[in-house]
Amino acid sequence: ADSWKNTPIVALILLAGMMSIPKDLYYAASLDGAGPVRRFFYVTLPNLKSYIAIALIIRGVSEFNIFALPLVLIGFHPLILTTLAYELYSTTTIYLSSAAAVILLAFISVLIVLNIKLGGRR
Repeated sequence: ADSWKNTPIVALILLAGMMSIPKDLYYAASLDGAGPVRRFFYVTLPNLKSYIAIALIIRGVSEFNIFALPLVLIGFHPLILTTLAYELYSTTTIYLSSAAAVILLAFISVLIVLNIKLGGRR
């Protein structure tokens, strides 16, 4: 629902990654007889892996920060974890809202760790 807001950020991250790939790699791949599809899968994607991981981290964490958008789009807060913590806090059940916030923190932490592991470090 909020892809209009985050798509330009992801596009800029991937564009920066594509601009950082040396042209010599594409030239060497074409000399070795690789077509456009092979150059994409064997040159572009491996070099973009860390940029894709960064984009996924930013996009994934921003998905957990949606509070106002469901209210504007459908008129009430659906009971998803991000809005559940807010609703419980506003109804003065502080202990339940704290538990929901800790669970939300755990989900975000797992998402970040997975993306760092999948992104790989060189």
